[in-house]
Amino acid sequence: MGSTDTSVASHHFRGGGKRNVGSAEHFCNAPKISYIGSGRPTALLLHSPAALSPVKTDPLQNHIYSSKHPSISGSDLGDRQLIIGVIGGLGPSATMDFCNRVIRCTPVEREQDHLHLIVDNNPKTPNRNQALEGTGPSAERWLVESARRLDGAGADFLVMPCNTAHAYADAIIESTTVPFVSIIDETVEWIQKWSNKQSASSAKIGLLAADGCLRAGLYQDKVESLGLGLIRLSPSIQEDFMQLVYEIKKQGVHGGLCDRMKTMAENLIAQGVQCIIAGCTEVPLTLAPEHVSVPLIDSTEILASRCVAYAMRREILPGTPSTAEIKHVGT
Repeated sequence: MGSTDTSVASHHFRGGGKRNVGSAEHFCNAPKISYIGSGRPTALLLHSPAALSPVKTDPLQNHIYSSKHPSISGSDLGDRQLIIGVIGGLGPSATMDFCNRVIRCTPVEREQDHLHLIVDNNPKTPNRNQALEGTGPSAERWLVESARRLDGAGADFLVMPCNTAHAYADAIIESTTVPFVSIIDETVEWIQKWSNKQSASSAKIGLLAADGCLRAGLYQDKVESLGLGLIRLSPSIQEDFMQLVYEIKKQGVHGGLCDRMKTMAENLIAQGVQCIIAGCTEVPLTLAPEHVSVPLIDSTEILASRCVAYAMRREILPGTPSTAEIKHVGT
């Protein structure tokens, strides 16, 4: 992938492997979270929407994964849980929301059972929407540097709780030595399982996503390849949606924002959608499942629950060999 502003990742299928899924229950105790590069977090979980339980069947093998990194096997790591590296700050409230969801999705009996997260919460990364539109500087260098910091700090795999930033996924994958798990692919996998349970041969799905995510086509082709129709907001309402997203990024959630986000979801429902993808991690900060009359496919919640399954080694990160050498074994 090049370094120009308009370079986007098209297909991220870099291999796969079968996974055995374990359930994730919800508890709230202190996590083990390391923050690098940006000091202490300032945002907390603002609401507790119903969690999406991990699917208990073998999912499709469609995750972003670096082909240079083999799968992780129990024989190499003993009983150690995997360390999650979080490319964050995109925006800060969404990053903290993701971390809190990881905490709630982790089954624990004591504080020490929580997962180790290394979080690079850096809101200085240039605006991804402007970069992909060609009106601002590329975010690629900033995201790659964050990924490398997390790689060097000891993360066993990387995640990025920002849908739009996945337009730069290829550059991140090529620049690091650890796996990168995609919020896009995890969400599309969940959508396929939801679709398979529907009685109709096809369904219409609503998409709440930022301009850059839409411009990069991160969801469109993958969802439509499943035989599903994808419904977007009209241009004028999309403009209002972007203003709302930027307000959340700037100030967090405050009075009136939830009602505005609910109105946008209702616009999609009025167009006949059977479910709505929260394809921007600011959306779940203001829109919970109980706010809408159709299922809300929450990409943040899906990524968090899948990260718990990977880090607790209830599922195997996709790769080719059945055994592996992982660079942080001794940590």
